[in-house]
Amino acid sequence: MRKLDKRTNFMTVQAALKELEKIEMVRLTDNKYRLDHAAKATQKIILKAFGMDASIIKHYAEEISIKLEEAKKMGRTRKNEFSDTIEQQIEKAQIKVVKSKAAYESSVSSLQVLLDKRDAVRKDELWKEILKSEKTYEEILRYIKVDNLTEE
Repeated sequence: MRKLDKRTNFMTVQAALKELEKIEMVRLTDNKYRLDHAAKATQKIILKAFGMDASIIKHYAEEISIKLEEAKKMGRTRKNEFSDTIEQQIEKAQIKVVKSKAAYESSVSSLQVLLDKRDAVRKDELWKEILKSEKTYEEILRYIKVDNLTEE
């Protein structure tokens, strides 16, 4: 029996691109970019077709990491940090205003309640004294009107 010839490896361009898209770089806690995982055998074969290998990709990841660090040192991100702090300060100030407004409205409403209670107590005292008084309604009214005229 004759052995079948080995089938050569082939992939469509779309399948090769999808396989290469699986190679990911991630930013680690030290803010450096590295490959998420080692390149698989099929990915290595595809890279080899273009004259590349996994070490080149690792090298590119390191270069990207270095360029990002240099950009931070040059101050490009300082504007963002500064604007973030301004935005945070604005947000805190707005929260303070809302809290202050709520406290003010609460204080005003409690003051209004107290003033209403005081007025009610005064009216009650006044009516009690009027009822106890021997003066007539007309005399009390005349007294109040004369008092108002002298003040003017």
